[in-house]
Amino acid sequence: MEITSTVGSSYNVSTDELALLAIKNHITSDPNNLLLNNWTQATPFCSWYGVTCGTRHTTRVTSLRLLSAGLSGTIAKEIGNLSFLHFLEFGNNSFQGDVPEEIGLLRRLRHLSLQYNNLTGTIPQSFGSLGRLQLLDLSDNDLVGTIPFPIFNISSLRVIDFSDNQLQGTLQWISVAICLGCRACLPQEISWGLVTVRVDAGIVPKEFGNFSVLQGLYLAGNNLTGSIPEEIGNAPVLQVLSLRQNSLVGTIPPSLGNVSNLEMIDLGVNNFQGSIPIELGHLPNLQQLYLSFDNLSGEIPMSIFNISTLQILALTGNSLSGSLPTDMAVRLPNLQGVFLGSNQLTGPIPSSFSNGSVLSN
Repeated sequence: MEITSTVGSSYNVSTDELALLAIKNHITSDPNNLLLNNWTQATPFCSWYGVTCGTRHTTRVTSLRLLSAGLSGTIAKEIGNLSFLHFLEFGNNSFQGDVPEEIGLLRRLRHLSLQYNNLTGTIPQSFGSLGRLQLLDLSDNDLVGTIPFPIFNISSLRVIDFSDNQLQGTLQWISVAICLGCRACLPQEISWGLVTVRVDAGIVPKEFGNFSVLQGLYLAGNNLTGSIPEEIGNAPVLQVLSLRQNSLVGTIPPSLGNVSNLEMIDLGVNNFQGSIPIELGHLPNLQQLYLSFDNLSGEIPMSIFNISTLQILALTGNSLSGSLPTDMAVRLPNLQGVFLGSNQLTGPIPSSFSNGSVLSN
């Protein structure tokens, strides 16, 4: 759609240009004058700072990147009119206010990065309509409420990062979102709608998606409760699981040992009970294991010391007992840091460590 505006003479203003101008009008501080001096109708909007237009649709904005620009203000709802947008990156600014529901209209969107801002309110339910989304990063804001279940209907998602907000709720949606055969095991009469659905009440939409391509799940630093579902072990390509600093309880699921692509597990600062699963020692690619301040007990499984790829082992502040294997350094040739303080370990520091630089009390 085009409308005609008069700026000196007749001038055609496209839908995308109008949307960009609305975004500019919602900026209250632009200390580097990136938009003030550059986003003007004196130049084609496809050449504006942070704006990229398509090669096929040459007057449609496909990328809007305003990372680390020092901007303050709110995100205009007109952003939902940039219907050809693939990349929306506003990270590391000082945007405030709610995340616009209208972003859910951007059906071509692949990357959505709004991290390190001052955004408030809840995560829009409309995000469940972003069927091509691969990366969703809303970390380090002040978002509240629960994680909308429709988000986990997006089968293309590779990275979800909601770390360091004030989100609440449980992780029981993982049980459904990760179920590759959930169409067959859910009631067929339940219809899909963009509403919050309580999984623990047995009401689950039959079209719920899965984690078949999810590589990173970052939910650290929130107020999540409940336990980690065993179904997490069915995420075939998951590489990073970060649930640090929540209020999770129960035991660490042994099924994590089935996720052979895992490179980093960070479950520190929660309220677990029980011991470290032996199965974690079956992870051939694990590089970092953070289980500090988790209320864990028992001995450290010997299988952990067979992970030759392990670089960081952090188990501080538990009630772990037993001793360390004398050939620990030989078993873990890539080890860069071991954190074992405030436990009930006995015995000497393994002599196979040539110096104490790797070990920390």
